[in-house]
Amino acid sequence: MQVSVIMTVYNQPLPILIRAIDSVCKQILEHTIELVIVDDGSETHLGEAIQNHIAHINDISIQYLKQANQGQASALNYGIKHSKGKYIAILDADDEYSPQHIAISYASMDGYVLICANASII
Repeated sequence: MQVSVIMTVYNQPLPILIRAIDSVCKQILEHTIELVIVDDGSETHLGEAIQNHIAHINDISIQYLKQANQGQASALNYGIKHSKGKYIAILDADDEYSPQHIAISYASMDGYVLICANASII
């Protein structure tokens, strides 16, 4: 894995969450990406719905992790700890990546230790 996308989840509406997950799956570098979803104590039905959705995705590696509610920072650290990528990207569960977001960011990484990406608000 080259890029691990960490997504923390806490009781987000399922349609919005699915859009965020699917935006990671549609990346043009999908063979080098893993998605680590950290459920920070959401209600049981949301976790089941997430697992049902990702069970049908074969394009990229996806990990679903659950922890007791400890806040977003704890969930991000938990996801990073379980990631396998050389680089870490963070995507909020109510946001989406454009299809070329990781490819552009990845191409910019050569020779840099840290890079920040701008967001487009639609």
